[in-house]
Amino acid sequence: FPSHDREDTQELLDVIEMGIKKLNGIGTIFKARTLEESVEIIKKNPIGLFIIDWVLPDGEGIDLARKLRTFKQYENTPMIMMTGRDDIASRAEFNSFKINSMLVKPFSLDDLRVEIAICLKNNDEEIVNIPPTTKFLIIDDQLDLVEIISEQLKNDGFHNVDKAYQFSDAMKKLENDNYSFLITDWVLKDGNGLDLIGNIRNNPKYKKLPILLITGRDGIVTGK
Repeated sequence: FPSHDREDTQELLDVIEMGIKKLNGIGTIFKARTLEESVEIIKKNPIGLFIIDWVLPDGEGIDLARKLRTFKQYENTPMIMMTGRDDIASRAEFNSFKINSMLVKPFSLDDLRVEIAICLKNNDEEIVNIPPTTKFLIIDDQLDLVEIISEQLKNDGFHNVDKAYQFSDAMKKLENDNYSFLITDWVLKDGNGLDLIGNIRNNPKYKKLPILLITGRDGIVTGK
């Protein structure tokens, strides 16, 4: 995992290494401070998980991720990107290179260990193939985010994508049409994404509809 700055970087790399070693089943850990060092390590060793800092002394971590995804060996290898950025454009760029997780600084070692465990677990699971005919409904009152998600789905080969920008519009579309996958924001101008999901689940037609909930909240909420 490459990171930024000389003395501070070495200390950070050592701290992260110690934190990772507390996870069960972790094999060899390689450390690099630059893109150049990373490339030399990757040439000589097979890697099962990448933890990459966005900002490096000799380039950007996203460039390394972009290059790695062009190789058959690493086209699906889990990647975690460490970054100080947290905006729609950055997340869209991460999605385009199949970055599995984005850790926004500052984060704790517990946060990192959770993301590593999720990435490795997902990597061991069988990949589910979603048919290209799947009909998506995206619900969000942020028009730019809806367009980004829609374009990404189309780039991935899913062209049957519908959009709704508020709770009431989504309910009408769900009532009058049939969807195979739902992506909704938690907070909508005229309602709540959780209430929308509750209404959907009360409809026998959508009892088993796959739903992805987008949220800026990070915590445990009881009573839902």
